[in-house]
Amino acid sequence: MRFTIATTVFMVLLASVVCFAQESRGTIAGTVTDPQGGVVPGAAVTVTNTETNVANRTKTNEAGYFEVNLLNPGIYSITVEATGFKKLVRSGIELQVAGRVSVPLALEVGQVTQTVEVTAAAPLLDTMSASGGRVVDTRELRDLPFPALNPLILQALTAGMQYTGTPGYTRWFDHAGTSSFNTMGAIGTNEYTIDGAPVTGTAGRVGFVPNVDAVQEFRLETMPLDASYAYTGGAVVNMVSRSGTNQLHGSLFEQHQQQRWNSLLHFTRLAWEADVAAGRKNASDPKQPPGRYNQYGGSIGGPVYVPKIVDGRDKLFFFFNYSAIKSSRVEPAAFTVPNMPWRNGDFSDILAIDPVKYTVYDPRSARQSGSRVVRTPFPNNQVPILNPAWTWWKRLYPEPNNVPGLVTVEGINNWYPSYRPFIDEGGNVTARIDYNVSERHRIFGKYVWNDRHSDEYDWAAITPLKGLMSQSLWRYSKGASLDYMYTLSARHLLNLGVNFSRFANGSDPELKKVQVSYKASDLGLPKYIDERAGQFTQVPDFNISGIASYPGGRGAASYPQLGDIGTTFEAKAGMNSVLGNHSLKYGWQERRYAYAFPPAAGTSSGSYAFDNRFVRAQDNTTTASNHGLAFASFLLGLPYSATYPTNASAYWTTRYRAFYIQDDLRLSSRLRVGFGLRYQYESGIRERFNRGLNGGFDFNYRPPFAALVEAAYAQSPIPELPASQFKVMGGTYYLGAQGQPDSFTDALHNFMPNASVVYSFNNKTVIRGGYSWAYDSRRATLAGRPGQNGYSRTTSTIITSDNGLTFCCGIGAAANLAAGKTVLNDPFPIRADGTRWDEPFGNAMGQDILQGSGVSITPRDINADWSQRWRVSLQREITPTMMIEVSYNGSWSRLPGSVTLSYLPEQYWSKGNVRDDAQFSYLTATFPNPFRITNLAPLQTS
Repeated sequence: MRFTIATTVFMVLLASVVCFAQESRGTIAGTVTDPQGGVVPGAAVTVTNTETNVANRTKTNEAGYFEVNLLNPGIYSITVEATGFKKLVRSGIELQVAGRVSVPLALEVGQVTQTVEVTAAAPLLDTMSASGGRVVDTRELRDLPFPALNPLILQALTAGMQYTGTPGYTRWFDHAGTSSFNTMGAIGTNEYTIDGAPVTGTAGRVGFVPNVDAVQEFRLETMPLDASYAYTGGAVVNMVSRSGTNQLHGSLFEQHQQQRWNSLLHFTRLAWEADVAAGRKNASDPKQPPGRYNQYGGSIGGPVYVPKIVDGRDKLFFFFNYSAIKSSRVEPAAFTVPNMPWRNGDFSDILAIDPVKYTVYDPRSARQSGSRVVRTPFPNNQVPILNPAWTWWKRLYPEPNNVPGLVTVEGINNWYPSYRPFIDEGGNVTARIDYNVSERHRIFGKYVWNDRHSDEYDWAAITPLKGLMSQSLWRYSKGASLDYMYTLSARHLLNLGVNFSRFANGSDPELKKVQVSYKASDLGLPKYIDERAGQFTQVPDFNISGIASYPGGRGAASYPQLGDIGTTFEAKAGMNSVLGNHSLKYGWQERRYAYAFPPAAGTSSGSYAFDNRFVRAQDNTTTASNHGLAFASFLLGLPYSATYPTNASAYWTTRYRAFYIQDDLRLSSRLRVGFGLRYQYESGIRERFNRGLNGGFDFNYRPPFAALVEAAYAQSPIPELPASQFKVMGGTYYLGAQGQPDSFTDALHNFMPNASVVYSFNNKTVIRGGYSWAYDSRRATLAGRPGQNGYSRTTSTIITSDNGLTFCCGIGAAANLAAGKTVLNDPFPIRADGTRWDEPFGNAMGQDILQGSGVSITPRDINADWSQRWRVSLQREITPTMMIEVSYNGSWSRLPGSVTLSYLPEQYWSKGNVRDDAQFSYLTATFPNPFRITNLAPLQTS
């Protein structure tokens, strides 16, 4: 078939309905010469995968050069046939992931029926690319020890990669820990792909990690010099999944560990000894807490074979891998729980230790004394129990075990749960199928899936409320891709594909059954909270300062559900062409990011916080401790804060479109130069229903109350700012409102060039160098997303407006506080306007939504992080099996930063190393508030 412009146009139009990503397959190329070194044009070249017998046929061009692209990693042989020469067979050629192998082929004069066979060793020198990085191959994946069979931990083998995560979190479902590798100054995040398809999840972390048995090898490029690579300012990690061969192969594995095989922690031993001494345990009980770790799985791959129906040898192959982790261990830690006297309202023990810090004052005795509110102590620190929730809630707290060396004299750290569980379970699937329809048409598809369910850190696991304190985690990822390759001619190869991936993260209702099996009224709070929560009823959120309280960990006390779902859809049409001395790669890519937040129930039974402010001597007392006093406030049913959220859902999206061209030019047998250019369009971040604030700030907008504020200021201006210069200006916009764009930021049009050179001094020494310009992404899964002010709203009850002389919620004067008449008996009372809840109002406030609050502005024209990078390296072959490389890598980068517009002018800065008391006194002096508007009535109609 002759390649024509019409064919190209047709194929590119066809590609507009499909998608793909960075390339993981490689290239085998070479020049065929005669015995005198002259090139041999028109020679027939066959490149064959020795494990599948899949053959790729081409011919050398007028320069004697051939190139076969989009080859799966593996072992290949090359057969060359030309009239007047013996047939040459060169075997044992190893092609690595995204590799480019140059094989010189010299023919001998003779008959084509004669054969010369040569077994080649893998070339040590890279004479075709200047990119930085390395391949972690099959042998290293098989033979090197690394934790949890997570292949990406071997990123650390690459020069220039630094690990910045927590060493213990390296299992394949520890996505953040696995992704904690940085290079080139950690500009941007890394891009993770499998077979060229992206598997980068939310927050820039890898979304799916296959088990090591499912990975053939992977390439990590710290500085890719290829215009088809993008979406990152960091490294590119390209894994290749294993595929089936002509032989049926399978494997099974099991890893097993037990906690009792490990050494005993010091405080765990002390806790055991204290329990034995107190009679809570027998001396024969085990000292070491239980714990087991099991990781198991298996794989199978080969030709698809159904007797008398399908014989897939040389044509149709499959591979399937499944692995799982089941881990159960303990994570001891110290907590502070109420001691037994406190649970009956008796705080006399801490009163004897330090009366200044630990005297509990009666909030019912509050009275005005001068400018302060003062209170009378409870006799002997005996506090009445008025909280309606205490009868239910007291089941949460285990009895203190007071481990020596941990607990303080005041009782801080009096609970050391040696058996605090940490349970993880997860499964992992990788499945692939390859179909060689013919020599010109090839297809492969892949499906990946994993999930994780974690039940962690339940410090109250031995109580009747086991599970309430669990920091549950529910995470899953899945993806599918389809790739089609069409050989148009010996010079042109077309590649089309499609890819979809999803990463979801949140907490698991199944692991939080205790949390969701109760409602607010079960604890004595009013039923109107249950009605507001609807289907999302749960245990109310109590946060007691200084005391282990609910929930004390991941996800706060939010209703357990998936919190974020990131989806990536990508498309590509790419062409590889060999034209004379030019090896061209050019194409189009399309990518969509979506980041969804389901409607979040949040703390759907309310959130209530307690500290010492209503049980200390005066409203301004600073010597009182929260230890003990905050719990006393809890027993009194007297929180300082009562809030109830009404949260909006969100669906953020970002779109990309790119065109690229990469030219690898062979100037001579020793010298190669490469040039590439990528144009990339990146849309602004959008919300599907425009539920959010727009980027930028209108400094010329004049709010409706501006004149009122300016007049108030004019009555008492400060000398540094005359009233004539004081202007109230500025406002923001909502997405798509008042003629504004529906994107948070402007679209980007970025160009990313690269250039490289490879020069071989001889067959043992090569120097390589290159330069590139890379942009990271502003995608919705990474960047600061627009605020949703007005679409989410929290009802906050004003507990008191006079420092505790009176209280809300039907109490009135502080002296009225009593059983059945606490804040918790009616934490969200009906207000004077007849409402109980603050309902979201959407974008009704328009440009005034942020007035009176601190404002952070994201300019609409903000660009993504970018870096210019360069490298030069020298490779020298020492022996046939040893090579040394010395390289220099550099970068010059730009990151967006924050600038404070309300900065302190320089004339007020302290200079020198001596305290400037005069300046300090001036800056901290009190004066009449020039912005105070004593009469707000005009604002009601403004």
